[in-house]
Amino acid sequence: MKKSLILLMFFLYQTAMNAQLANKIEITEDNKLIGLGTKYILPSSILQEDRPIIISLPVDYHEDQASYPVIYVLDGLENIKHTIGTIELLTASGLIPPMIIVGIESLDRSRDLTPSRGSQQINGGTGNAGIPQSGGASTFLRFMEEELIPFTELRYRTHSFRILEGHSFGGLFAVYTLMESPTNF
Repeated sequence: MKKSLILLMFFLYQTAMNAQLANKIEITEDNKLIGLGTKYILPSSILQEDRPIIISLPVDYHEDQASYPVIYVLDGLENIKHTIGTIELLTASGLIPPMIIVGIESLDRSRDLTPSRGSQQINGGTGNAGIPQSGGASTFLRFMEEELIPFTELRYRTHSFRILEGHSFGGLFAVYTLMESPTNF
């Protein structure tokens, strides 16, 4: 019994550790992510970096002329697989319409998704250093509003209905976005 409990705890620990790392997704020569969509590198003058994004189209996108709602997924590389699966299942069940999925790859979550600077004095503590790169949510929101959304809408048939999805720091950013820019999503 004790040995089984130790093995179970080790398995759960390994699973939790592996769940934090996103596996790289295979890419074809024309930047198609096998089974997922297309990867773009979006040069951002606002973020002052190139931001990888993944765009996945509905199954029948090329067979019709419909416009589609768009779901913007924070931490896109980590979350694109289950988001596509969930949306395809809900669409096939008739519970939601087909959607374009835009996965935004995280390069620095603490910087991009936090609205304020985290210091060593915050409740719960962050050690002596705090989170020095935090507090960039307003810049990241500008990137989404002025560069990413126009990039997507220029290239694809989009409907005006947009959804923003995030968890953890991504959820914090989604709440911040709702308060700062309530009509965007």
